[in-house]
Amino acid sequence: MGKTAIGSEVSGYTHSRNALDRDANSVGSVVRLGSKVKTRLSERTRKNGKRRAQGGGMRYKVHERVRGGSMRTAATIVSGVLMAGMMSIPGMNAQMAPAAPAAAPPAAATANPVVWSANQIYARQAKFIMESADEMPADKYGFHPTPDQRTFGWIVSHLAGSNGGLCAILSDGTAPATVKVAETASKAELVAALKASFDFCDTVMAGLTDAKLGDTVTFFRGAKVPRARALIEITGDLEDHYSQMAGYLRLSGLMPPSAAPKKP
Repeated sequence: MGKTAIGSEVSGYTHSRNALDRDANSVGSVVRLGSKVKTRLSERTRKNGKRRAQGGGMRYKVHERVRGGSMRTAATIVSGVLMAGMMSIPGMNAQMAPAAPAAAPPAAATANPVVWSANQIYARQAKFIMESADEMPADKYGFHPTPDQRTFGWIVSHLAGSNGGLCAILSDGTAPATVKVAETASKAELVAALKASFDFCDTVMAGLTDAKLGDTVTFFRGAKVPRARALIEITGDLEDHYSQMAGYLRLSGLMPPSAAPKKP
């Protein structure tokens, strides 16, 4: 480190130290002032005690009312002086400022709280899943930690198909054919099918409302269930399979998107 850099370091340290000393002196002044007022009040209390021992009757009662009022006034003055002193200390005003009130939820959250909440989960997990599919190298799409576990490619293929099926149920529509892909397909084909499924679901989720969740729909294997069942299924499915993908990435020496440092 050169002389100029060292000089800057020392200058910065001295400036910081002087600022701390000024703050300490300010606090000390406030404390000393409070101590003096407290001493004055104590002396007044002792004098009033002597008067109480010597006096009596109505005279003392009147004195007590006057003394009580003056004591309360003095306490108010002390409190004001201490607060003003503390607020004059550099940086203290900002530290003692009340926290800003929490922002009210958006109108969509109030109008459709269930669908809005599900969309928060859906959007977060969709982002993590797409980033995971992009991050895993093509030669790792056949990776599975143990012989009995599915491959990474199978997870991507399954998600593309299940997204399409669940969003078709939610919308009373039909999933696009582009969501169907074999687990042994290339990384490019698997990622394209996954993206197509999320593009389809984005539109469906955006048009869903709480009022539709009680409608009866045909679920997998022909079961008749409320539409809400499919909404819960898709959020749970995305969280479940992202946890798989994150584990596969870790075992491959890669950082899952949800664990990556946030960009400033």
